[in-house]
Amino acid sequence: MVGEVHTLAHKSPAATWQSDVESGATRLKVADAATNAAAELSLLHLSRRVDWRFLLPDSTLGHVGYVGKVEPQLVQALTQFAERVAPVVAAESATAQYAAQYDVVVAGLPTHAELVQAVRNVRSGGFLYVETSGLFWPKNFTSLRNWQNTAKRWRLWSPQAHVRTLTALGMHGVTAYWCWPTFAACTRMTPLDDPAAHRFLFAPMATPKRLKRRAIHTAQKAVVTRRWLNALLPSVAIVATK
Repeated sequence: MVGEVHTLAHKSPAATWQSDVESGATRLKVADAATNAAAELSLLHLSRRVDWRFLLPDSTLGHVGYVGKVEPQLVQALTQFAERVAPVVAAESATAQYAAQYDVVVAGLPTHAELVQAVRNVRSGGFLYVETSGLFWPKNFTSLRNWQNTAKRWRLWSPQAHVRTLTALGMHGVTAYWCWPTFAACTRMTPLDDPAAHRFLFAPMATPKRLKRRAIHTAQKAVVTRRWLNALLPSVAIVATK
């Protein structure tokens, strides 16, 4: 309009500085929130890595020892959720003070000697947790080192071989589970000696419609439900009480 005067408002230096400070504080709050969310997510993943503790009569992880080829992520999770975590002392160097001191012993891909060592270091009333694979899981033979490590485990060629060995060593309630799809991303632990669990898991309504997925489903069903094929399983967890 004619005669209308438009006045441009200019911020004073003090007002501009205050606005910058507030903007910076907001950015810091957003960054802190993102950092906290990432930390909580990481903690959640670590918590899921030790979900197997709920299979034990007592899910409290006290003093934990580990032996064999235990995955670094599992050691990290144990460090987060257990009172104390340490590698198991070799039998030849163990002293009376440290013998059989652990509430829980975790064994990763153990040889027969390592499994015996693990059992010896579980206190009376304590628990053993084993993560292993069937001896004939194809990835066990993808490199020379894998071949060598697999050869050392020949006495424990199947989940049932682990169960028999642990029972002979005096462990009780020995149970083997198929962890799907992997230990780190496990969403389902199925008892290998529970036909009712197998019927539920592989019910007709659970069969995928797509041909490729149906083939994988059928192969998994055969490997899980037939003991002589359990040696092909990639991720088997075993829990036992002393």
